[in-house]
Amino acid sequence: MTEIERACKAWDEAKLAEKAAVEQRREIEDWLGNQLKVPESFEGTKSIPAGPFKIKVTGRMTRKIDEVKLQRIADIHGTTDQLSKLFRWKAEVNKSVWNSSDPEVTGPMLAAITTKPGRLSFSISRDEA
Repeated sequence: MTEIERACKAWDEAKLAEKAAVEQRREIEDWLGNQLKVPESFEGTKSIPAGPFKIKVTGRMTRKIDEVKLQRIADIHGTTDQLSKLFRWKAEVNKSVWNSSDPEVTGPMLAAITTKPGRLSFSISRDEA
């Protein structure tokens, strides 16, 4: 077995252990949530003493916005000017359209975009053959 193969085997074993640990942690968190009677709709943070431990529970709600529908509603109710106060608008690069657009259009916009390399991501699977 080569060093690369050993590294792949070790990576695979670590990923399996990590997955098992995450599953176990989540089962414990679900059990604690039930025992502490934390409602599913809880939003915010609270601390609960548990003997020598302090349990900090944080609840979050996920919100997705239908931007087109939101803008239509604001137009109907005359509240369009409130949108920038009530919502954060996040611009994202549409890479395929960007790449096929005229550089005279996209070039000046580069000054508003910071590009940094992200962390490498790996997916290694067992070859069952």
